[in-house]
Amino acid sequence: SPNIVELQNTSSIPGVALWDLGNGTTVKGDKVSATYPFKGDYTVTMSLYTTGGSATISQVVSIATDDYGLLDTPGFNALTGGANATDGKTWVFARYTYGHFGVGDVNAAPEANGPAWWQCEPKGKEGCSLYDNEYTFIQKGTKLIWKNQGYIYTNENGMNHLGIPGTPNAAVGDYDVPYTPADNLTFTLDEDNNKLILGGDSFFGFYTGVSEYNIITLNEDMLYVWCRSEAETGNAW
Repeated sequence: SPNIVELQNTSSIPGVALWDLGNGTTVKGDKVSATYPFKGDYTVTMSLYTTGGSATISQVVSIATDDYGLLDTPGFNALTGGANATDGKTWVFARYTYGHFGVGDVNAAPEANGPAWWQCEPKGKEGCSLYDNEYTFIQKGTKLIWKNQGYIYTNENGMNHLGIPGTPNAAVGDYDVPYTPADNLTFTLDEDNNKLILGGDSFFGFYTGVSEYNIITLNEDMLYVWCRSEAETGNAW
């Protein structure tokens, strides 16, 4: 497909390649795939980080036509409500369900039975800002609207990684941190690799330092994901 572009780091110098795909998405890896359902010019930037420093190179990728067929898939339709849902589909934390939030070993990715170390009881975080977060995914334009009440929830390690002081939550522990979501957010759904990437450094309510989520389950009623924490090495939330 002319709307799917394969990108490769061809440098002979070993390092970590970080890509800005020009559509609000950043990914890591020597070989990555970029999907552009909509026509336009996208500036793709690769930054290579090595032991001796870093270097950056950019190139414009021109997409001639829209290809809405790239979005007419079971995953996109479940996430967004489909092309006819012009206002998109809104998701919230399943606060009444056991295990709607939890943590485990990053080297033992959680399966359907959930993370091994801890799983939240129903309404276990009632009284903190976690449940105030709403995420609306719109198929056309792959738009993401993130609403909260001016705060996100995280623990001390996450707060220090984010660099914004928060308020201790006496009811459920950890911290509510002031945070205003960015405007004009987008998302990328990679159904081949079961990944959901939120643009603009956005994240699902609890800050871990990442915007890339591994999908365990995605259907009309459930979006169940896990991510590798950068704020706490070894943890998967």
